[in-house]
Amino acid sequence: MALLALGFPAAHADTQVLQGILGKTPITVELTLDDPNAVSGRYFYQKYHSDIALDGQLDASGTLRMSENQQYGDEQSQQPWTLHRNNDGSWSGNWQRKNQTLPIRLTPARQPALDEQEQASTYLNSLAKDSLYDLIRLADLAFTKGKTEKFMGYQLQWWTEPTSKISLFTWLSGPQGVDLTMLNQVLRDKQWQEVTSYFECMLGGSQTGGGDFEQTLKPMYFNTSVMSVSVFTSYFCGGAHPDFGDNPINLDVHTGKELTLEDVFWLGDGKPIHYNDRTYENFDEFSQYRSDVFAPWIMSYFSKLYPKDMGVNQAKSEDDCDYQDSDVWQFVPWYFTAKGLYISPYFARVARACEYPDWPYLPYSEVKKHPGDIALTLP
Repeated sequence: MALLALGFPAAHADTQVLQGILGKTPITVELTLDDPNAVSGRYFYQKYHSDIALDGQLDASGTLRMSENQQYGDEQSQQPWTLHRNNDGSWSGNWQRKNQTLPIRLTPARQPALDEQEQASTYLNSLAKDSLYDLIRLADLAFTKGKTEKFMGYQLQWWTEPTSKISLFTWLSGPQGVDLTMLNQVLRDKQWQEVTSYFECMLGGSQTGGGDFEQTLKPMYFNTSVMSVSVFTSYFCGGAHPDFGDNPINLDVHTGKELTLEDVFWLGDGKPIHYNDRTYENFDEFSQYRSDVFAPWIMSYFSKLYPKDMGVNQAKSEDDCDYQDSDVWQFVPWYFTAKGLYISPYFARVARACEYPDWPYLPYSEVKKHPGDIALTLP
């Protein structure tokens, strides 16, 4: 759906995270050495934080030669990196291009020291286990304070990470009984995740001529029970085409839990089915519910509520948006609004302009007839 779900890099049997110098400049390096004939990796200069891709081979003598930002499909013409692994686990060698030669010295990386706020971060603590490389980078970044804003009666403080330009807010005031410290930590973790996605996207784009990642966040709805934020991203992370999408943040403000649509609205029999997009648990059952129950129901209901917008009984050309195709209502971005639950269709690439129309709001009166498994206060 919509926004890329980059997540953590895939686990490898032999992935090393190293720190040291290239010339006199501090760098952090990640190398995946599972296949000696196809070593991959990335590194960043501590001063700049942006990744440079590495690709190369480890020969039988233990010499590792690698190119930088190798374009897909191109032969490796230059391999400026030459490294040798030492008995103590360190690496040493040179970076050479034209008439310039710089020494490289690398040792196994250590977990960076985190300040008190960072230590409270669930996301940063998960990186300590899953991606030390990303943790080292994020620990060296900071959010800068921006404007304050009042939205639906609550005061917000905006923050921006300067390198990625990723912005999000924290709450300065909120509903009575809401633990703002907990809620703000959830939002801060969301911002860190988007910063990680930015760097991963730019790395992918670097091997296809350059990446792009631009994000716009917009508060959509707050009340004493829930909050929604639109997170709309336009991105090019490599591949054939750029893309875009909205991946909204929908939270239960009393627990900080990220709400799924089935938490809020359920049309099936029995208890709602929840799909974990990290473990793929319940995917078959979830997919069947969305395709056989949810999508046909939404299409039928919207056809009655918005017949003109849905194109009911209207002649169609191949250029028209086919909202009568239930497939486009299966896996949908959604969020709370004052008008109702906003649910956008999701189209294949050639019809992406049909997404995010200004009319598909599911009234809360209807949502309350089909509650999910979390008790929420809705308008």
